Amino acid sequence: LAPWRQQPDERTSVSTNISEHHYFKQNLPDSLRFDSELEPYSEVKIFMEWPEKLRGKVPEALQKEIINLAFNDSVNDINTVVANRVKQPIFYEDVPSVTQEEVDSIPQEYSSFLSINVMPSYMGDRVYTYNIGLSNYMLGAAHGLESRQTVCYDLKLEKVIMLDDLVADRDKMVELIKSAIEADYG
Repeated sequence: LAPWRQQPDERTSVSTNISEHHYFKQNLPDSLRFDSELEPYSEVKIFMEWPEKLRGKVPEALQKEIINLAFNDSVNDINTVVANRVKQPIFYEDVPSVTQEEVDSIPQEYSSFLSINVMPSYMGDRVYTYNIGLSNYMLGAAHGLESRQTVCYDLKLEKVIMLDDLVADRDKMVELIKSAIEADYG
């Protein structure tokens, strides 16, 4: 078993693997098409190790934060959030004239894509840490975008650990970091 699944505690931790991979033909009006030569296809990949229970308790605050960061959504049911993300045309979520139909594959080299990856990276006695990776590319853009975020969860307090929980004086912290950078790099 992977280290994050091994629990020395008799209370169990349960994760659900969520894996979605879909291809779509997007139906765009001509005014939204970047290139008349390239058909607008998209690919959506979601892979998550969803924390159902951590040490015998449902980590609601952690689940809510993961949904917020990975999907920018406030719905509390992960299955609903994933289904909603898959059915919406990526980059055109708020454009009613854009629809999509699922296809078996994409018959060209380039397409728009969205990838969401959520995995635990550290599971200690008191703190669990999850990494959230997002990457996307819109057909015709110069390059894609990628972001990585980390969420730390305190098992004892049953809350997401925020920067304010760790640092009392942010201004002082910023000054310390600036001083260290200036000392090392001039």
